[in-house]
Amino acid sequence: GDQRAMGGRCASPGRVSPMDAPQTTLPPEPSADLPAPLAERLAKLAPDQRAAATAPPGPVLCIAPAGSGKTTTLVARIAWLIGGPVRAEPATVMAITFNKRAQEEMAARLGPALEPLGVDAAAVRVRTFHALGREILLDAGAAVEPLVERAILLAELLPEASPAERRRLDTAFSRLKLD
Repeated sequence: GDQRAMGGRCASPGRVSPMDAPQTTLPPEPSADLPAPLAERLAKLAPDQRAAATAPPGPVLCIAPAGSGKTTTLVARIAWLIGGPVRAEPATVMAITFNKRAQEEMAARLGPALEPLGVDAAAVRVRTFHALGREILLDAGAAVEPLVERAILLAELLPEASPAERRRLDTAFSRLKLD
């Protein structure tokens, strides 16, 4: 799965997206001066994925269909930012996802990517848009007590339900929000 083409776009504000630029040359192969685990991870990426993963520091927005390798690309980008030439402090790197499931998947994949670099994956902030908003409100001193974590509420309301049943109900609530 890691070598599929993105089939979408990744863009850095103020720069040409690697997918929009004329493709006269392929992105460079990973440099020998990178830690071996990082060089191996980057080498497994398709050219468009590698271009997105190694784009200059700054925000990158990846839009592509399901199963195209967005999470793989973003995990490689985070590893590159931290273990590559940028040497970003993990606490300064953030990944924002649209939903909890994507956030959990991203967080789970960061462990194997960052551990060989000697970095605790928990040091990188991986949040959903909603969790980030809540965090910003808390940091600003706003009262967020009226906000409820759905997983906790479902566990309180349905203690007899299995975690899988609660996830299915949570997914149904998420779909209702989109309709």
